[in-house]
Amino acid sequence: MSKMKLLAGVILLCLVVVMTAACSGGTKSPSNPTVTPTPGPTITPVSEDGSQKVAEQFVKNDATFLFDGIRAILELTRVVQSGTGSWTFTWSFQSAHAGYGDRTGQMLAQVVMPHVATITVTDGKVVSATMDGTWNMMTNSMINLNAQTGMLAGTVTIGPLSPVERPGITPTPAPEVYDARKIMVYDASGNKLIKEVSLNHDGTYSVNLNPGVYLVDIKHTGMDRSSDVPKTVEIKAGESVRLDISIDTGIR
Repeated sequence: MSKMKLLAGVILLCLVVVMTAACSGGTKSPSNPTVTPTPGPTITPVSEDGSQKVAEQFVKNDATFLFDGIRAILELTRVVQSGTGSWTFTWSFQSAHAGYGDRTGQMLAQVVMPHVATITVTDGKVVSATMDGTWNMMTNSMINLNAQTGMLAGTVTIGPLSPVERPGITPTPAPEVYDARKIMVYDASGNKLIKEVSLNHDGTYSVNLNPGVYLVDIKHTGMDRSSDVPKTVEIKAGESVRLDISIDTGIR
């Protein structure tokens, strides 16, 4: 009888040990727990409109524009997508004096000067900014000072645009009207073409030239003529020459 009790006690003890081990093993954490990854922030592509606002604000904060830019004339004339998230914007405006940057304390010519600013925005940041191809807007310095070029600039008016125009009302030319006209820059003899200059869609134009004497004319399209050209101009290093041209289309 005592042997039976002893055997029963041993069996009961074994059952307790086994059950304890099983319960203990069930509460252990797995050696390789499953980790749910946390999603990263969503990257929103920079839009053309957003990039345009960045470019416009950059122009408005530029030293040249702040000094004497005529705000009412600031106009976006061209947009080109240069890559994913990258756009190049061309802005035109006029300033009340010649020159670039902050010209406080300088002797300035009282002449309205047209300017063309080319701004490239990539991923919402300005990566390149030039004015008239000769001024670095990011460093406020001349581009390639060793070249010592000068500038020819002005505004072209075109008309009449229809056989009958109401007195006192001048219609605004369509962009293609400006695209069809060119400013031709020849050497002093008029025999060699140096540059063919396109017009912006507000009629302004500008071109950098090496110092020297040039003959300026229009590209004669259809019946186009002008009493302002041909005209001889002298370009000096670091200076600007203004030549406004009125084109008579011959439409009557």
